[in-house]
Amino acid sequence: MIHSTVDPELCRQLSVQAQGYGVDVLDAGVSGGGEAALNGQLSVFVGGESAAFERVQPVLASYGRSVALLGPCGRGTQGKLLNNLVSIANYGLAAAILEPGERLDFDREQLRQALLAGSAEGFAMRAIPGILRPELAPWLHTILGKDVEHAKTLFSADEPALAALLPAAESMIERLRRALTAQAAAP
Repeated sequence: MIHSTVDPELCRQLSVQAQGYGVDVLDAGVSGGGEAALNGQLSVFVGGESAAFERVQPVLASYGRSVALLGPCGRGTQGKLLNNLVSIANYGLAAAILEPGERLDFDREQLRQALLAGSAEGFAMRAIPGILRPELAPWLHTILGKDVEHAKTLFSADEPALAALLPAAESMIERLRRALTAQAAAP
């Protein structure tokens, strides 16, 4: 099982090579974070042969609350990349709305709490204070930036969804880059 978020084509290539040795390969992208993993609450996006999937289903169920076979090898990683692209875009949007709110003289946290009580409520709005912690910037910039770059390879440049998702996702990566630069410049 490949849990790493890598190029889906790599998963397909490994699967073809492994078949020659009688080995099944599943790509099983996970989403939810460390706490969700410890509590068996991950979302698992799986690609591979259904017979192999059925054999490992008990293992996947031990850490996944949602486990979905999405098609042949490579599809699990593609599913996870789509999930991450929308998540990163949502983080970017949640962070972005707080900045003009501050320019309108709202207290950032008070505004965030008010938005959580309205239709803007969601995982990204709840998570954004933790995501923007300076000590996480180096790690998140690398991980989330890699996921955005991998997700871009799934589509042609004229894909309409990218016109909506990429600017918001890239704004989040830029926020993390700025936090990383500020952290490096601090005494």
